[in-house]
Amino acid sequence: AIEQCNYWLQNKQQYTEHNPSVTITYRPNEIIDIIRWVWDNQDKIGGMAFLPAFDAQYDQMPYAEIDRTEYEKLLVEFPNIDFSKVYRYEERDLTTAAQELACLAGNCDL
Repeated sequence: AIEQCNYWLQNKQQYTEHNPSVTITYRPNEIIDIIRWVWDNQDKIGGMAFLPAFDAQYDQMPYAEIDRTEYEKLLVEFPNIDFSKVYRYEERDLTTAAQELACLAGNCDL
């Protein structure tokens, strides 16, 4: 998984000016290394998806269609996330990019 993360970061820094899409697959024994990698690179990450690797095929997850019964079953099983603790992980406001206009007065940044 770390190799995938490093490859994504290389592409982000050397070939794009935006946050490229990525889904990292990982094994249970890689979780601690991933947490450390994300912490060390949090200033470069705009968003990444992580899915556990297993011997089944992902059907374009997380876009796989499910019926209402399956949704309600999964909803009950989904853990409660306490978002009030997010402030512990953000050292500064990284949302200012959303306030910067790419196109203004007939001109666009390229």
